[in-house]
Amino acid sequence: MSILRIVTAVAMTTAISALIAPSAGALNYCGGKYCDPGEVCCGAFCKSKVECFCKAPKSTCGTSCVDKHVNPKHCGSCGVSCQGRCANGACTPVTVQVTRPKLAALDLRVSASSHYVLASDGGHFDLRDRSPALAPVTDSVLSGDSAAAMNGIQALFRASLYDDTPTNLNKQLSGNAPIPCDWHSPFPVEGPFAATTPPPGIVMSPNKYIAGGKSQWPSSSCVTDLYDMQQSFDTLRQRFWIISHVRNRIWPASCDVAQSTDKALCKKMNAQALRVSLVAVSKTSDPHDGFWTYVANKDYADQPWQGIHNDYAIFHHNKSGGFHIFNAATMAGTATASGSASELKVTNAANGKTLQADKDFHGARLRVAKHHEGAQDATYIVSYGGKEDVWIYALKSPHPAGKTTLLGPAHYASPANIDVQEATYSSGQLYLVNSIGGALAVHRIPVSLADVSAKKEIDSNTVRNWSISKANQSIDYATLGVTSTQDVVVAYRADNKNTMPNLVRYAILYHGESAFRPSRNVVDVPGNSGKGYFALDFVGSQRDTLDPAAVWTLLADENGVVMSLIRP
Repeated sequence: MSILRIVTAVAMTTAISALIAPSAGALNYCGGKYCDPGEVCCGAFCKSKVECFCKAPKSTCGTSCVDKHVNPKHCGSCGVSCQGRCANGACTPVTVQVTRPKLAALDLRVSASSHYVLASDGGHFDLRDRSPALAPVTDSVLSGDSAAAMNGIQALFRASLYDDTPTNLNKQLSGNAPIPCDWHSPFPVEGPFAATTPPPGIVMSPNKYIAGGKSQWPSSSCVTDLYDMQQSFDTLRQRFWIISHVRNRIWPASCDVAQSTDKALCKKMNAQALRVSLVAVSKTSDPHDGFWTYVANKDYADQPWQGIHNDYAIFHHNKSGGFHIFNAATMAGTATASGSASELKVTNAANGKTLQADKDFHGARLRVAKHHEGAQDATYIVSYGGKEDVWIYALKSPHPAGKTTLLGPAHYASPANIDVQEATYSSGQLYLVNSIGGALAVHRIPVSLADVSAKKEIDSNTVRNWSISKANQSIDYATLGVTSTQDVVVAYRADNKNTMPNLVRYAILYHGESAFRPSRNVVDVPGNSGKGYFALDFVGSQRDTLDPAAVWTLLADENGVVMSLIRP
């Protein structure tokens, strides 16, 4: 064979071999075998392109190559999604809007319409225009009346307490009462307890809440002491709702009947003790258009609560004896030309009789669940008594004209004692934030109208429970907001056990995660050091009307109150 023929044969053999057995460096051939479709040869192994070319600090999540330190869809771990930013592998809330309202850190509440944000501290209001930058707005009522020395809440209810009107409650207390009410006096009509001598035969009972526990004769029986204010925004009717207790400075046992010789006079004085819940409803979504005001109840107890949902405006206090249900549409003026306050007749489905609030609820205390999604088939009511049991009742919607029926209860046996701070219903889940032993517990209970109607025993295995606690701090007075993505924002008061400051912080439970993430600072605003020293009784939060993935909160640090819209 000639040399030319030999060389030609070798060349052809090499070419054929190249076609039959590609080199190890080819993308689809690796270590003597072909890689599967979509794979490449990566070293000595067939791998996906993502696995082969995804290098640190990035890593693979499914078919994606991501940096879990900063990726908001895979933050810290694959599949952990942030609505806000991802920083160092942790979801970091985005503060969409923030400002410092001129409020004290007392009884903090916040609610928002599409145009306004209304914050309050129990006596004063701070009204803000959302666009462009939470600019403060002056309102003829909510801003108070400086000429009459009235703050916002006093000006709001002046027709019921201070002005010469047919609805003035104090007119009823003037006349021949043991302790007269001089409602004609310039504001304020209620002076402090005067250290005067009681009438002959009267022995006053010491009151630990007044004047250091000393026994003093009240100078007036006028009802002017407004306190424990709360507020909310009704997305269904586009109305702001505000409730406040008002009282005189007479308690039911102010006079010691056993020790007094004039027992008849003593009993009459004690009977003058009065506490009333007053309610104001804005006539439109704009507070400048004024408010309708009502007396919701005269049950003697503290801490008024309101639940505005579906057809119902529900007003109660911290004991179930005072529980009143009104037609929300008529009070808000959306069903009639002007607001009215006709209480609905409520029937107990269990016995067919008229509801007796102090007898028909299993627990001694109640909370009406906040509802974020607007109109639903039911309004849920939580009853509890300080132990492990939670009973869930419901009012079906819409209700027949002038009446409704209390359904339930479903029952849940909690693994620990229950002291419900607030309840929220969202997407078929009832969220409870519970204060116990200086810490908080959050419960998510799946429940429906059918469950309540059937008086279902809720399986504890279907309930999720989370805890919020912090070393050397006692945390309580909590409120919660649930976003449309089912992230949970809990705002709470934190008391430092060592130095005794109070502040308001928040914690976030991201949907699908197993634990709450506490905020490192109260909020990122100039001058904030994350330390506070305020005393307060309530904190507030509400899912935003325009951005359902965000929650409004009122927080507090050493520089004052912070209003913030947080998107988890």
